[in-house]
Amino acid sequence: MGETSKQLSANQFSQSMEGLPPKLSNQQYNCHFLSTSNTAGALELADQIVGEINNMGTHGFTAFDYGLQQDVLVMSSVLCVLGDSPMHAEITNTPLPGASLNPCRICHLGVSSRSQKSEADFVYQFLGMDAHGNRGVIDYRSWDENINRSKELWQTELHGSKDNYAKDCKYYGVQDHFSRHLVDIMKSRNEKAEAERIKKLHIDQVLNPFLRLKGFDGCGDTPVEIH
Repeated sequence: MGETSKQLSANQFSQSMEGLPPKLSNQQYNCHFLSTSNTAGALELADQIVGEINNMGTHGFTAFDYGLQQDVLVMSSVLCVLGDSPMHAEITNTPLPGASLNPCRICHLGVSSRSQKSEADFVYQFLGMDAHGNRGVIDYRSWDENINRSKELWQTELHGSKDNYAKDCKYYGVQDHFSRHLVDIMKSRNEKAEAERIKKLHIDQVLNPFLRLKGFDGCGDTPVEIH
């Protein structure tokens, strides 16, 4: 998943089979196209396919097996989602890394101000070490916690102020780019009809679609795609 062309800035979803060695998984005939757009964002595209992936993992579908010469039931789930760092930030409801106070989607690496990022405590935390150099001291994120925080932030977006929302996002290290766009529509004076339609939607329909992808852990199933 990612941009297929910097000129068109097109987002694309494709899938390949689990367990294939890299020399085979990267072959064109093993990469199955799902969806693309040069106008819609990654989460908008995902909203169309998450339901189908969930159905494939819970109910499956029939396909013809050439070796058996008969129809078979096929069921599958998502092993991991490859993408670049900005894409993963959207998928996992975490801030864009870099200048962010909470730059990691896997652990609770974070500070309350940018000036603290140059201090020893942050460097130790970044390296997964304590002040004595002991490794393995990592406060991992929980995907369930990210989901619950996202739901809480949705209520803040609806009923609170923008300042409260921004403050909570920094405190939790969570930001839902999908729902934020919907709130902008709801608070627009020129989108009253659309705002009323959004208010009637179930909470799962207004949050990041990946939060409802069954068997997916955004904190652990998003390895960075290296080109």
